[in-house]
Amino acid sequence: MAEYERQRAARLKDRSDRRQRLDSPGWSDEDEATQEQLAEHQARQEERQRFFDLRMTTEDWCKCGGCIPVYFAKSWLDLYCCQEFEEFKTICQQNKLYNDNEKYKCIVEHPAFFHQCLYPFLLDNMRHIYSTAGHSGANKKDLNEARRYIAYRQFTSWVRGRCGYKERRCIPQCATKKIRQTFPSEKGYRGYEEASESELSDGEQEVDDDPLP
Repeated sequence: MAEYERQRAARLKDRSDRRQRLDSPGWSDEDEATQEQLAEHQARQEERQRFFDLRMTTEDWCKCGGCIPVYFAKSWLDLYCCQEFEEFKTICQQNKLYNDNEKYKCIVEHPAFFHQCLYPFLLDNMRHIYSTAGHSGANKKDLNEARRYIAYRQFTSWVRGRCGYKERRCIPQCATKKIRQTFPSEKGYRGYEEASESELSDGEQEVDDDPLP
């Protein structure tokens, strides 16, 4: 355990040092960004902003019925429907429990979603396991905050397998919305962050106690 913590602390320090040396996100700390790279970065940012603005003002992008109204949105990565991902669609195409003639319209309707992501006894048990493994998000004093942290990881591992450093997966709005409604916060939330632009510890998709900008 001590060795794991030492390696983890070293990785976080290295990432923090690299971030301080970067002039723009997405390039190595050995080279300065070229004008072409800066232009590409700016174009990506503008495209993402257009995507964000469009989805914040329209409703036809939600196909499952669980994303609208938008419960929260910090960036374009927070505005996806579960029906836009093949892995979620595959799960929803399973026959409904006790009803072979119907399918699940939204991922949150699947009984596994409740048992994996919303069942308090399971989350509290997993909290102990993650805490023992050195995950700081599981040690939050606020119970709802810790449960959200575990729920996000449970959801990702259930649908997509392993999650960890640079293996994060954005969670569809409907799923995040349901988790946050079940375990709410009075302080606000911090949305999904890409690994390359984040200072979060390995595998964490969110830190709820960070102040909102």
